[in-house]
Amino acid sequence: MKYTVLFCLVVLSFTAKAQLQSKITLLPNRYSSSYEKPLLFTAGDTLLVQTDTIYVINKIRYQFYQNLHKNIFNDSFMDCESTIETLKKQLEASNLAYDQLYANCDQTGKAARESIATSIQSLSSIESKLTHTESKLTQSISKLDTTHELMKQIKKDKKKDKLLFGIGGITIGILCGILVGG
Repeated sequence: MKYTVLFCLVVLSFTAKAQLQSKITLLPNRYSSSYEKPLLFTAGDTLLVQTDTIYVINKIRYQFYQNLHKNIFNDSFMDCESTIETLKKQLEASNLAYDQLYANCDQTGKAARESIATSIQSLSSIESKLTHTESKLTQSISKLDTTHELMKQIKKDKKKDKLLFGIGGITIGILCGILVGG
């Protein structure tokens, strides 16, 4: 019992410490339609959003917008021009990167089409060679069948010749025996 109570107290103290270390922020629905100052959140913070939409920007982009806002409201024409020049440079860099990406994709597509065309030609060549080989094999099988039939015929003819030779030998032997004996 004592250990159970002690364990519960230890767990409760660790939980309370973890809750104190993280910051939980409730973002009410009214915040989405107000001009309130932007909120800062750091690593480990928990945000409970009750609005329908929220946009999160990083520190560098926030500073950019903050400087732009200051320049516009301070009527600092030179700062506005520098901001516009910075935006133009970023836009040009983005356009250049897009053009390079488009060119790379175009080259990749062209290489893929060439590879497909080469593969089709190769497959067509292989198909014609296989067809030619198949016809040659059919002809060879036909010739082998003809040769096999001829060999059977030759064997039959040899047996006939041997039989006739044997019959002729016996007939000559009988005739010689009759002539000699008779």
